[in-house]
Amino acid sequence: TEKGLIVFGGIDGKQCAFIKDIVNGQWEIIVDTPFPVTGCAGDNNYGPVVFGGQDKREVAYMRQYSSNLWKSIAAAPFKIRDIAGDNPYGPIIVGGENGRKVAYMRDYSTNKWSLLADAPFEVQFVSGTNEMGIVLVGGQDSRQVAYMRKYSENTWKMVSEAPFRVTDVTGTNETGPVVVGGDDHRQVAYLNNYSENRWRVAAKLTVAGYRISGSDMTGLVVGGFSGSKPRTIVKKVYKTAVVEFEERGDLGIQDAGAIIAEWMTTSLNKTEAFEVYERLSLSTLME
Repeated sequence: TEKGLIVFGGIDGKQCAFIKDIVNGQWEIIVDTPFPVTGCAGDNNYGPVVFGGQDKREVAYMRQYSSNLWKSIAAAPFKIRDIAGDNPYGPIIVGGENGRKVAYMRDYSTNKWSLLADAPFEVQFVSGTNEMGIVLVGGQDSRQVAYMRKYSENTWKMVSEAPFRVTDVTGTNETGPVVVGGDDHRQVAYLNNYSENRWRVAAKLTVAGYRISGSDMTGLVVGGFSGSKPRTIVKKVYKTAVVEFEERGDLGIQDAGAIIAEWMTTSLNKTEAFEVYERLSLSTLME
């Protein structure tokens, strides 16, 4: 979430916009994509990667928003179901007739897709990067999860099933996957240690969530519905407290340290990115 949001849609599925500052920023429109978009990956640091078109095999990327130019790459070797990755390390795609095909492109200059071993189940969703490896979610009940950390091994490793039916996955093998779903589409869970192999369930969403982005490290954004209106409904909230400042020299303002602490507390609350506790003494906070 520190990198902002990228969205695609519109009447023809070609319109796109980005926002770099979720709290204070404004949406900026960029040039239409060369085909109707079905799915996207990437971030605002390095630009988005999208797939779609009539046969869902077309792929394009934009490296810099300032260029405002989409570049198409070689058509995918199969019909794409989902996409992950980023522009520095290239995109990852899953799909095919049996839903088990996985391919990646490490370098745009080679413009060549490389196939990996077939997934151990029919894949619905993919997450990760070519730097950190891939996470897959799918299976008959969309609860099976597997990952591959090194392409040289070309072997998928299964982990515990997700605690509910998954509708989307995000995160990387560095911090572990995060999933959203459940019967009410309001459940969120994460797995941050493969050796421990235990899913941790987070607080329920306030509305139904269908798409998720971000990671355990940078926070989450979930796209969902309340009635008929799509909304961005969740972001990471940091717990914090502001202590009184020590005054150095004569500032000419009585209790200046306490006043400045109150100013900071008010400002932090306005960002909605912090859960600010009541002002505490330094000794109490350290305890």
